[in-house]
Amino acid sequence: MRLLLAALCLLLAGPALAQQSYPDRPVRVVVPYSAGGPTDTTARLFAEQFSRRFGQPFVVENRVGGGTSIGAALVARAAPDGYTLFISNFASNVVNGWLRRLDYDPAGFSHAGMLSRSTMFLMVAHNSPIHSVADLVRLARQKPGGLTFATNGAGTPNHLLSELLRLSANIPLTHVPYTGSSQSNLDLTAGRVDFMFDANSMILSGQARGVAVADTQRWPTLPNLPIMAEAGYPEVALTTFFGLAAPANTPEPILESLHAAIVQAAADATLVQRMGTTGFVPFQASRAETAAFIARESTKWRAVIADARISVE
Repeated sequence: MRLLLAALCLLLAGPALAQQSYPDRPVRVVVPYSAGGPTDTTARLFAEQFSRRFGQPFVVENRVGGGTSIGAALVARAAPDGYTLFISNFASNVVNGWLRRLDYDPAGFSHAGMLSRSTMFLMVAHNSPIHSVADLVRLARQKPGGLTFATNGAGTPNHLLSELLRLSANIPLTHVPYTGSSQSNLDLTAGRVDFMFDANSMILSGQARGVAVADTQRWPTLPNLPIMAEAGYPEVALTTFFGLAAPANTPEPILESLHAAIVQAAADATLVQRMGTTGFVPFQASRAETAAFIARESTKWRAVIADARISVE
């Protein structure tokens, strides 16, 4: 009887002991974008910190394709044991479910927390007559056919944000999609398209002139640029983000351990500085705040996608 009870106790304690010793082998971190970009850079910065903290390798694995759905589906189907993690993001976890058919549920992840965030910047050519959001709205109403805006394709953040501006200001705008940023950047700086929402690199490099920031607060590297709310359009805001997620039903102790690791890593000055070179800043959020933020953003952009009749299929 004593042997039976001892065996039963060990059986019941097994999962708890495994969680306490987490991780006891390498952990893979799936990035749904190619190597070298902001997502990959962020993942590798945090993975390096996690490896030091836990004494086990956190190995970044790039799984590209399907508008990030291939990597997301791989993690969603993985065992919920904390050994397969995902860099959550705007595409995979906020808008993909409203744009395309998926092999995973965007809401079906356990969130350990947020890693970083950025936003988009309204920009024009240096010789553009647009110097404010008010100018843009006025010219769009005056010009036959309205103004043109460049994007990296249907359903991308700069497309969604431009459509939200069109709907909010009730102005005529024409979408000019590009397959990559090189040509869209050239056409913007040459004045062949009227404006674009994009990352701040072209403004910082002097290639384009910034007009406004699509965020809830002024951006640290461009503090003189007003936010869209200051122009009367507070709803025209978009947060691009990277978080750390795991398959649904991952044990709470593992998620809490990962969240503590995120908090510690985000306090590292070198990590913050290196992350800043990609245009991102730390995103402080609890696990509950992370899940709530993603749910709110999903609801917001579902409505925009429906009202603007955006589809990528």
